[in-house]
Amino acid sequence: MLKNKNIFVTGAAGFIGSHLINELMKNHRPNKIIAVDHLKYGSIKNLNHDKRLIFFNKDIRGLSKNFLKTHLKEIDYIFHLAAEKHNQSLNFPEKIFDTNFNATFKLFEIASQCQVKKIIFTSSLYVYKKSKTSAMKENDPIKGDTLYGLSKITGEKILELLHKRYGIKYNIARLFFTYGKNQYNGMGYKSVIIKNFENIINGKNPIIFGDGSQILDYVYVGDVINGLLKLALTEKNGLVVNLGSGEKKTIKELTSLMLKVSNSNLNITYCPPDNTFNTIRFADISLAKKEINWRPMINLSEGLKILYRWLKENRYEK
Repeated sequence: MLKNKNIFVTGAAGFIGSHLINELMKNHRPNKIIAVDHLKYGSIKNLNHDKRLIFFNKDIRGLSKNFLKTHLKEIDYIFHLAAEKHNQSLNFPEKIFDTNFNATFKLFEIASQCQVKKIIFTSSLYVYKKSKTSAMKENDPIKGDTLYGLSKITGEKILELLHKRYGIKYNIARLFFTYGKNQYNGMGYKSVIIKNFENIINGKNPIIFGDGSQILDYVYVGDVINGLLKLALTEKNGLVVNLGSGEKKTIKELTSLMLKVSNSNLNITYCPPDNTFNTIRFADISLAKKEINWRPMINLSEGLKILYRWLKENRYEK
């Protein structure tokens, strides 16, 4: 438990960030949480109101050294979730450089100088090569086939460097395909799960690009939050662990399960292949089980039911 701790969260109003903050407020009783988000991809509505929450509507690219020094000097834990994703920045790759490289380095360096107790960094499955027929392991060669993947590798290496220089403690979570309530706020990139559930709700056939044989690993957001908190609470330092389901699912299997969950008799519409064609990406999670006693508790069927009910009750457009 992070009782009475001071916590700093970037990407605070986004999908994962909002779940993290709400869980912290509900079950961990922190002293205060400083939350930073530019609200381009997230929403303040995702956050439960609490007097312990201090929110700044700011882009981390614009955080001055003075701002960071002022607000990090009493911080115990940083959860750095803010990032420009590949699909959000296709036409503006400089945003990835400015956010994932430059702003991340500035945040981590000043945190180190301010003697923050620990940094938890959300890295990504995109540090691995595009496709691997066996499960992706943390000791696999890291490739970074996209600028986004390269930026996450760099974030990991920055922490390694600053630990050697300042002694800052850190742990890293390589997230696989995370889904759940509050995913996608109306801006940014929609996941295949959100797109196809919205199609189903609106009476339209779900769409698969290619033959649906792409293999991916879907993990429920609540399980990811549990993993991030375990990485914060452990005394271990320098961990790099996969947070995924550890199970491989083809897009066709996923979509069929979505139709079953929603009691729909719609059919799948197949479209020409996209850049996911022939990809195989799923996690080996044995290290997370061993090092932080973490394992996913919500299976795909249960998680999809939760998300489908939430989408029907809260958000979709006909």
